[in-house]
Amino acid sequence: MPNHSNDPAVFDPRDPRRQIPAVPLPATVADGFTFAVAGDLIGPVRPETPLGDPGLAEATRVLHAADVAFANQEGSIFDIDTFRGYRAAEHGGGYPVSDEAMAAEIRALGIDVVSKANNHATDWGTEGLLETRRVLDAAGVLHAGSGPGKAAARAPAMLEMRKGRVAVIAAASTFTPMSEAGNADTEIGPRPGISVVKVTPVTRLNEADMTVIRRIAATQGCGTSIESRASGRHERIRLGSEVFALADPGAASTDAGEPTLTHDIDGFDHVEILRSVRGAKQVSDFVAFSLHAHENRSGDGVDRRPADFVTRLAHDAIDAGADLFVTTGPHLLRGIEIYRGKPVFYGMGSLYLQFDGGRGPTLDAARAMNIDPLQFTKPEFMRACFSLPDAWYDGAIATSTFVNGCVSEIRITPLRLNRNDSGRIQGSPRVAHGDDARRILERLRADSLEFGTQLGIDGDLGIVTTAAVPAS
Repeated sequence: MPNHSNDPAVFDPRDPRRQIPAVPLPATVADGFTFAVAGDLIGPVRPETPLGDPGLAEATRVLHAADVAFANQEGSIFDIDTFRGYRAAEHGGGYPVSDEAMAAEIRALGIDVVSKANNHATDWGTEGLLETRRVLDAAGVLHAGSGPGKAAARAPAMLEMRKGRVAVIAAASTFTPMSEAGNADTEIGPRPGISVVKVTPVTRLNEADMTVIRRIAATQGCGTSIESRASGRHERIRLGSEVFALADPGAASTDAGEPTLTHDIDGFDHVEILRSVRGAKQVSDFVAFSLHAHENRSGDGVDRRPADFVTRLAHDAIDAGADLFVTTGPHLLRGIEIYRGKPVFYGMGSLYLQFDGGRGPTLDAARAMNIDPLQFTKPEFMRACFSLPDAWYDGAIATSTFVNGCVSEIRITPLRLNRNDSGRIQGSPRVAHGDDARRILERLRADSLEFGTQLGIDGDLGIVTTAAVPAS
């Protein structure tokens, strides 16, 4: 049965943690409940399950076997020939779009619920987002993280199951500015979009480096007018779009003269996200939270360490009642943490990574590279102009089993996405075996150790075993 909290709420918008119950409500799903998380879906762009490929079938069996299977659906899904909208002026890194039939293909893969809170949600405007939502609904694929207004985007997707009611909430810290959903305001209607968590990157410097920044800010008329490119105070300065702050005394890296990167979470977004988690847990038996975050610890695109705010938000969400936290977006497998008996997945890589579909490069993309768009097919254009890191083709499905409301076991099925120059199927998942499986799992084991998580390797499978007792 759903939970009902008797904890008195202490609301303080300046301190989101004041809204967290003293003791999180426990998960009340039946023992043995399983939740599978996979990575990003950029694709599929053509149906592949009807082809009967045994490698793909092996991967989909893992998803079908779970009580609930989740992935992050990037890009749009609709019939481009009848779509009445347009490509947006801003996009999340291209305009990936799949035919309407691909919604049913996602369901055939074994995926029950997807996140729509990501940087590609409004590549085709809010019209494309709303049409994608309609197509997913028609195919029976539940989705979270978007809506016709902010309240709907913050709300959970609900799955009614024999083992309990499952709520899935999704948000994004990596997004295009136009994609943020808005609430109605007096005579103004709501704005369609996604649930966002705005964060501000802050470069932390030692006193000597901050002195240089202050001098530069002074030349920009720091704080003298509203048009000034610079503003701030002695210990924190905004210069253009960048924010610099004095490091905490004694920080190891700044003692050595090296800057560090931190992130500030928008207070109102923080409050609203935790309220969504808390409210969802009060009417459900299990809550999963997904955050789409490209950000990492250093700002380097290949850094597999999560940004500081991701860990902070994961812990806060679990304290507020979430039973599972997953980060999507970086296209990299990253470490696993067990916090208060609940799993935190800091990166699941990709489930599909297909950029070759479509009808050729856009005119704008071709012009930016000084090429004739009619000279290349879409696969030729993508392969000639973009060299994606090999690590982006590693992925995994993590299936968590819950007993006594806490995770008792996590089974990691490593994936290797197809990558070849001549094959007709690019970027689709196959269960990794042999050397590939060992390499993927060994790296995941090393990354997870940084969070104190012991990942064992049994053949081609990774296994995390924990004591399934309620967290205090």
